[in-house]
Amino acid sequence: MTEDGVPAEFDLCGLLRRIRRRADLSQRELAARLGVSKATVAAVESGSRSMGTGAFAAAAELAGLRLELLDDAGQPVAGVPTGAVRYLDEG
Repeated sequence: MTEDGVPAEFDLCGLLRRIRRRADLSQRELAARLGVSKATVAAVESGSRSMGTGAFAAAAELAGLRLELLDDAGQPVAGVPTGAVRYLDEG
């Protein structure tokens, strides 16, 4: 894990560049579509800043891609429905 909690093998900066190029957008255009500054996109692509999953998923969608969790066998992992979550009493 890196200090911002991202697995070390997850290449956020390279993946964002790939997404942007696949969407055929400049950094400025991608930033405008995501509602962030061009400096933010540049910082994420250089590896000096992280990006929230919502913004990253929105960027992927612009390129016709989607984020998905896969298990060790490469099968999609579904989320747990909110009603199925049990909260432990901290008292």
